Amino acid sequence: YHSEEDTRHCRETAPTPQQLQIIAQTFRGRGDDVIADCLLFLGFSGLRVREALRLDWEAVDWEAGVIHVKREKRGINPFVPILPEMETLLREIQTRARSHLLFPSDMDVNQPLPYSVVAPRLSRLCRSTGMRYVTLHGLRSFFVTQCRESGLPDTEIAALIGDKSGPAIIARTYGDVRPEHLLKQAQRVRFIAGVKPDAETLKSVAQRPQTIRP
Repeated sequence: YHSEEDTRHCRETAPTPQQLQIIAQTFRGRGDDVIADCLLFLGFSGLRVREALRLDWEAVDWEAGVIHVKREKRGINPFVPILPEMETLLREIQTRARSHLLFPSDMDVNQPLPYSVVAPRLSRLCRSTGMRYVTLHGLRSFFVTQCRESGLPDTEIAALIGDKSGPAIIARTYGDVRPEHLLKQAQRVRFIAGVKPDAETLKSVAQRPQTIRP
C-alpha cells in the first residue's frame, strides 16, 4: 500500500525562476551551453524531456510562432508557442548551432543529447551547490506554475502541455502556487466589514422596519 501523502510530485522538484537562472548560468560557466539551453527550453515549453531532446531546427516555425512537436503518451496539440523568452533563447542557440538538432550530443552532433547525460549532471549540480533538489520533470511543473501565476486556467494549461487528462492532472500533479505569489494575491482581498458606511446609509438602515421571526 502506498499513501498519496508519501508521493513526491514533480511540483516539489520544480525550480523558482531565480533557481533556474542560476542553474543555467552555472552550466554555462562550465562550458555546458547545450545543457543550459536544454534546461531553459524545458522550462519555457513545458515539454516532456524526450519530446524536447529529439527536436531539430525544422520543427521551429518562426512565421507561425510555434515549435512543432511529436507528443508522447498520446498527447494532444502537437505544438508549443514561441513565447518571448523562448524566442530569445532560440536565437541564442541559433548563433551557436553546429547541427540540425537543437540539442546535439557532445560525442556526436548528429545524435541528440542523451537523457542519461542531462539528468545526472543536473542532479550533481544541485548536490554540489546545496541547492534545492530540481529534476528535469520538475521543469514541466515550472512551466505550469508560471502559467498559473500568469492567470491561465488549468484547462488551457493542460492543453498547452499536451495532456489530454485535462485540468484535474494540473491540480493533482503539476500545479503549484508559490508563497510569494499567494501573499501578493491575498493582498488584493478586501472585506466589506472594513468599509465604513456613510451617514445616509446608516440612517436608511436604522429606519428600515425590522421583522422578528419566531
